[in-house]
Amino acid sequence: MAAYDLWAWPLGLLYWAARLRHVGYGVHLLDCTDRAHPALGKDTVPSRHYHTGKYHTEILEQQPHPVKHARRFLKRYGLPASAFQTELETFEQKNGAPPDAILVSSRMTYWYSGVCEAIDLCKKQWPQVPVALGGIYATLCHNHARAHSGADVVLQGAARESLPAWLTAVISNAPEVPVSSPDEPPFWPAVDLCHAHGALPLLTSTGCPFQCSYCASHLVSGEYNRRSPETVYAEFIQRQSTYQTTDFVFYDDALLVDSEHFLEPFLDRVIEANLPVRFHTPNGMHYSLITEPLAQKMKRAGFTTLRLSLETLDANQLQTWQRAGETCLFHRAMESLRAAGFTRKQLGIYIMAGIPGQTVDAVQMAIDEVHVAGGQPFLNEYSPIPGTLEWQRALALSGYEIEEEPLWQNNSLYYTREEVFPLSVFEELKQRAHTIPLALSCK
Repeated sequence: MAAYDLWAWPLGLLYWAARLRHVGYGVHLLDCTDRAHPALGKDTVPSRHYHTGKYHTEILEQQPHPVKHARRFLKRYGLPASAFQTELETFEQKNGAPPDAILVSSRMTYWYSGVCEAIDLCKKQWPQVPVALGGIYATLCHNHARAHSGADVVLQGAARESLPAWLTAVISNAPEVPVSSPDEPPFWPAVDLCHAHGALPLLTSTGCPFQCSYCASHLVSGEYNRRSPETVYAEFIQRQSTYQTTDFVFYDDALLVDSEHFLEPFLDRVIEANLPVRFHTPNGMHYSLITEPLAQKMKRAGFTTLRLSLETLDANQLQTWQRAGETCLFHRAMESLRAAGFTRKQLGIYIMAGIPGQTVDAVQMAIDEVHVAGGQPFLNEYSPIPGTLEWQRALALSGYEIEEEPLWQNNSLYYTREEVFPLSVFEELKQRAHTIPLALSCK
């Protein structure tokens, strides 16, 4: 199964590291997916476009049933287990003692085997050190994580109150962790703990005001909150001046909401500063919120990689998925972006494929419409996410196997199941997405 580093950071842990360090905790980060980690040595994989790239990989000896069923291989991405073990030993040698507590997180539910392995190695190294597991897997597969992770406590959601309470309970004389705001400089993510700074994340908001039926943002991030454009700019300029960062990546789920009061004031400051930077939006933006003036500002500010969430043009599906959108608004957005100077290569358009109840014709129609509009279609193979409205439909179709074994929640595996589009159809759709019609090839 494949994974690619498209500007991925453990942003939740970096925010917590800043909060804890500010009140007196000593913090250390071990990011197993850090492609620049010194422990990789000669196995470091060179970066590609704008500091993205492939991870170091190892094929696992034991291949679980879902992977065998799909005729694929489960791999370990990032640090080898031996390097992880060495990092634990080095930490104790440098500090003269084990840590007081260990915080573990994971980006995907179906990465849980790596979580379990990491916790197991920590427990073998330091049996008495308490381990807390949080993040996406811990939140969305809570019962599974409690049963299988090996963590002493499994925390759900943003854990703004539960994590400080747990630290106070397990560490003697633990400093109190007050409620903090990302608008305050001490609580910006502790990116100094990372090993590479050529590209860094920016977060202008947490959560999402929408509740699309296939998305779990509201479960993982909590209620929707915006940061002021002044503090976002202050963080941006501090990062750029400190690390000479050239690429900034927006992590927002709803970057363009109320843009005239939040994103656009930020862009005005960036344009005025005229710095040699680029911006990227790997999380799909809401195309219905893109206007011609906004597109012009994005281009002038240095936006380079844009991703829009089209998902479908089928009105019935949009209603079922509780998602706003219209064909005319999509074309308005694309016309505005192309007029601003964005090229087809820069405009990636996400299209959902394989969601229960969806038709092949609807996916084909969306792919063709994106080509006509001057964008590059990207198939978003459906991944069933626990806790969402679509999850119940997926369970009814696929059975509880996808709940009992989170590996089935990996889009690379789920779309190989017989109840989804046939594998041959998926391959045809992928080919259709990547092949620009001859009539458009010169445009």
